[in-house]
Amino acid sequence: MKNRSSKGFTLAEILISLSILSILILVFFGVINTSIKNNKKNEIDINSLSLAQSEVENIRIQIKNNNTSNLKDLENNEFIIGENHNYTFDNCDIDVLVEQKSDLLYEVNVTVKYKNPKDSRKKVQIITQVVVGRSNST
Repeated sequence: MKNRSSKGFTLAEILISLSILSILILVFFGVINTSIKNNKKNEIDINSLSLAQSEVENIRIQIKNNNTSNLKDLENNEFIIGENHNYTFDNCDIDVLVEQKSDLLYEVNVTVKYKNPKDSRKKVQIITQVVVGRSNST
């Protein structure tokens, strides 16, 4: 009889190792895929927040410079962000509501909503109050 040497791997050991390695690779790629999806959603949410903040700042500048004549056109007006507003995002809506609370106080409410809610939160909303004629510059 021949004496078998135990220097090599058996077929069963190789198959078990390959199956464990395959499971680990599948889990790894699942985690990577989830991370990529979450990064895309976060990027869209950050863009939404940036758009809303930009719109709030534009309105704030108009109010602080006492240029409130153009604000009447913005009240309760929903519009698609387009070229005339210097935004290139064609897949989201922006809703701007400016309410005059008193002679010197306005409340600005800006909501940005993406048309495809599975890619992002349903909406990003910023509400702030602005005092007429008060400037931060010295």
